[in-house]
Amino acid sequence: MSVDAIGSVLGNTEAESSNSISQEEFLRLFLAQLQFQDPMEPLDNSEFLAQLAQFSSIEQNRQNGLQLENIARLNSSYQASELLGRSVEVSSDSGSLFGSISAVSFDGSGTTFTVNATDGNVVSGLRLSQIRVIRQ
Repeated sequence: MSVDAIGSVLGNTEAESSNSISQEEFLRLFLAQLQFQDPMEPLDNSEFLAQLAQFSSIEQNRQNGLQLENIARLNSSYQASELLGRSVEVSSDSGSLFGSISAVSFDGSGTTFTVNATDGNVVSGLRLSQIRVIRQ
């Protein structure tokens, strides 16, 4: 069972940015809609205001989502840093390894740990899913 929540990337910002429009783009579309509306059957002002209010609400929700994502990243970084110095049992390619966490690294793919093993070896690049037991 793989669990890599600490420091993992929470959202795909590239996909999200391609599916959304900026406020400036929305205003351009809004003005084009006003410019090319049928003069014999103009749209109701309340409909325009409703569209603008809806876009503002969506933009606010997007900003809230970004802020929550930042808070989650800070929280996961804090949790990972709390593991520094802890004694652990780690599953590795060569079997079980006992030691203490000496370093925590963060990158785009998540969090990795460096463990100073009791046999004197230093093992880097370990993931949270490889840690079996955490001791004080």
